Amino acid sequence: MFYQPKQVRSWSDQVSKWGQAFLWQFTPVPLVVWCANVINYWVDWFEYSGDPATMGLFPSMYKNDLAEWVQSDPWGPFVWYDMFSWQGYANFVWDSMRLDFMLIAEI
Repeated sequence: MFYQPKQVRSWSDQVSKWGQAFLWQFTPVPLVVWCANVINYWVDWFEYSGDPATMGLFPSMYKNDLAEWVQSDPWGPFVWYDMFSWQGYANFVWDSMRLDFMLIAEI
């Protein structure tokens, strides 16, 4: 049900993950994914069945056209991050911010 991104297993994987986070933060892709996440979160909220263990975890976060298209053949940041969950998206944002701060500190 949930997407499992590729795991970092070597230094070259880590550099690739950082590179994807740094480059893709300057495109509209993260904003589009964030908007889709917000819309689908609200859909999940109104589909609440009364079970607190499932609140906000319904599959509509993954069962939308954008998520299905990206997860059929992952590319860019979607290889390394589960961008269609709040934690995965937050991991992308924090990695991007850390890289920005490291770059600024070097200047």
